[in-house]
Amino acid sequence: MPEAYQRPNADEKPSSNWMKSADRANRRKAGVTRNRRDWLPLVPLTLLVGLVVLYTTRVDALAALTIWPIWAWFLPAGLLLLMGVRRGRARNRLWVGLAWLAAWAAIGDEPLAITRAAVASSPSSSLRVVTLNCAGGNEEAAREAVNQPADVVLLQESPTQTALERIRRGLGKDWSLLAGVDGSILVHGRLTPVPLPRGTGDFVAAWARLRERSSEVLIVSLRLTPPVFRLDYWNPACWRDYAENRSIRRVEVRGIARFVASVKGQAPLILAGDFNTPPDPSVTSPLDPLARDTFRIAGRGWGATAVNDYPVVRIDQVWVSRGFEPVQVYAKKTMNSDHRLVVADLK
Repeated sequence: MPEAYQRPNADEKPSSNWMKSADRANRRKAGVTRNRRDWLPLVPLTLLVGLVVLYTTRVDALAALTIWPIWAWFLPAGLLLLMGVRRGRARNRLWVGLAWLAAWAAIGDEPLAITRAAVASSPSSSLRVVTLNCAGGNEEAAREAVNQPADVVLLQESPTQTALERIRRGLGKDWSLLAGVDGSILVHGRLTPVPLPRGTGDFVAAWARLRERSSEVLIVSLRLTPPVFRLDYWNPACWRDYAENRSIRRVEVRGIARFVASVKGQAPLILAGDFNTPPDPSVTSPLDPLARDTFRIAGRGWGATAVNDYPVVRIDQVWVSRGFEPVQVYAKKTMNSDHRLVVADLK
């Protein structure tokens, strides 16, 4: 038999070109999968860059997105970071995760406040301010606010004047009351109402001479236009509603700031209430020359106030002029309101 036509040995493993091709195809497939996994961290990183720009510029047309605090985007970003994680390939995802935390610390006020709460302290203060939305005029909610105890109590969606007068009498003769259409003021001291522009319904103001203090303080209790809550983001009307809603609050804050500046002079200022928006510089910037957000300076713990049982956004805020030094500011769960109350201790 010719040598070229010898029968192959039965014990010898076959080696063919198609097996080599299949092996190369498998290696290519594995390389593609690996490359895809290596590119996955770029998706949450790109999302982060977009959110930083979004929360920095605060464009009205995209208010439907920034109505949520930036940490609300952690869930989708975290899921993307976890996709395709393998041993020895988590370093890039770790760096992206740290970038997300850094952005949260730079834009949000929660990380610093949580850090402060972890450090024990015994702050000494000389003035306590409490603000609470009373959930449509709930008298028991107002009683929660005045029972903290406090020197200044600001109420929104406040009870009727009759109910508030009943609360004031229970506090004693040293307390004064200014009951407004929506906002109200109770102080341990004397109040002199400030005449408001005709048609004003989103705030009340008064000069207060607090007990054991010689100088007067201008006090403002406000409640801005309620927020829109829509999740139909596929509908252009949803985006328009959010943009118009933010624009209305900006106009309201601008009007309040002009009024305060016209009557305040060099006097100290306490301005607090239901802003109906999370901290938003594009809305509150007219107040910057007059006052500061106390939670950003001395907040402790989770500061969100709405809603009471599941607080997501910090819409109830206390602002004070530079004559005051915030010592500690925190939100406290309530029993009779859909908001948490805010306590601000000041020097």
